[in-house]
Amino acid sequence: LNGDLVEESAQRLKKELTGLLKAPWKSIALLMKSIRQMDESALKVILDFHDEYLRLGRYSAILDPSPQVDEFLLEHKDASRLDVFGTEKTFEERAFATTREIELRKKNKS
Repeated sequence: LNGDLVEESAQRLKKELTGLLKAPWKSIALLMKSIRQMDESALKVILDFHDEYLRLGRYSAILDPSPQVDEFLLEHKDASRLDVFGTEKTFEERAFATTREIELRKKNKS
């Protein structure tokens, strides 16, 4: 992702993230180092995607947020539902552990 994630771009963001719901990946990191600004409408789109991705038994997180995005996320309590990582390595470790937990829970329910 890059540029501004604001109301004017929220529908485009929603379309892009909705497409990712059909992708085969078990985990996705939204790279946000190039985002200059973000508003509540974009946060809602990201949170809706995150919730749906979790419902599908997958894991998503924010990776390397710009200082502006990091500050925005800290100011909005709803954003606390999102994991935020500064490096790919820490994201990958958490993503692997989380998706493994989800798979084990599914097997135990069977």
